[in-house]
Amino acid sequence: MCLRTFRIGEERRILFTFDPFYQLEPLPLPGPVFVHERECQRYDEHTGFPEEMRSHRLTLNAYATGRRLLAQEYVEDGAVEPVIEQLLTDSRIRYIHVRDTEAGCYDFRIERA
Repeated sequence: MCLRTFRIGEERRILFTFDPFYQLEPLPLPGPVFVHERECQRYDEHTGFPEEMRSHRLTLNAYATGRRLLAQEYVEDGAVEPVIEQLLTDSRIRYIHVRDTEAGCYDFRIERA
């Protein structure tokens, strides 16, 4: 996924169901995901948090093994790095799911380096 925001009225998008726990946990938890209709370049995961995502209200769900939710934080001002750093101080947290707070859809996963 490119992780760019959609230009409403200009770009078409496709809605499908995605399980962000696939091959991570034994129990599924599918939900909605939007992707661009036309092919786009994959986001380079080594370039930090996607700038375009900062304009969205985001929910960060921090999980331990077993799909156990340990923390949930909301970011509305784009300042996600301090929140991510704080969540990752807990060594039990295996990964963080970033979701759009308003739409509820899954955006991407943050993993420990």
